[in-house]
Amino acid sequence: MCIRDSNSVLTHLDLSDNEIKTKGAKIVSKALKVNKTLTALSLSHNYIDIRGLKALLEALEINTAIKHLNISYNGFTGSGQMINEMIMKNRTITHLKINGICINNGEAKLIFQSLKENDVLEYLGIKNDNIVDDCAELVAEMLLNN
Repeated sequence: MCIRDSNSVLTHLDLSDNEIKTKGAKIVSKALKVNKTLTALSLSHNYIDIRGLKALLEALEINTAIKHLNISYNGFTGSGQMINEMIMKNRTITHLKINGICINNGEAKLIFQSLKENDVLEYLGIKNDNIVDDCAELVAEMLLNN
């Protein structure tokens, strides 16, 4: 796999809309643990489930090269806590897209609260996640302290 090769100079990889599913996400995750050159990865619309997300987030604890990550529209139902922890711990990702990942309002609140702990993230895409009015206060607070 090209993202594992130490001679690779690939910095951006877009695997969106390829149906790599959870198995593919786990394979990519293994490669991410050793790759040092890839800075942008898009895995949106790939039918990756919560197990695939877990593998990706574990790889990102090791990989410090990824700056842009797009995991939108994968059906990570119940993933808010894991994404919350990643936002609080990760100090390399500057752009994160989690659009349409099926989080509930409580999970969205956790994610917005975790932004208080992260001084690296510059962009968060979180559209199409059915976030309701009571998250607006957290967003406003975040913007006031930005």
